Amino acid sequence: MKLSRERHGDRLRVVVRGAVEGASCDCLRHFWDAHCDAALAEIVVDLAAVDSIDAAGVASVRELVAESRARGARVTVVGRDDVDQPSPS
Repeated sequence: MKLSRERHGDRLRVVVRGAVEGASCDCLRHFWDAHCDAALAEIVVDLAAVDSIDAAGVASVRELVAESRARGARVTVVGRDDVDQPSPS
């Protein structure tokens, strides 16, 4: 799994690439703790480049999203369907 971020003021885009599996969940947690602080108003989690995700990966992403939402951040998770499809008119 590879993680990257793009920060613009109080907005952050987290891009996840590769496999999100049990063994990589600790890495995701450390990344999130280091970069997704309480000062953020919005976080976009981009999973479009994820090759595979197991149950532990899904649970980890859900937990991190819930924690950030509880702190008041607006969190959106996007994937291939969200990125590849044109917006409805």
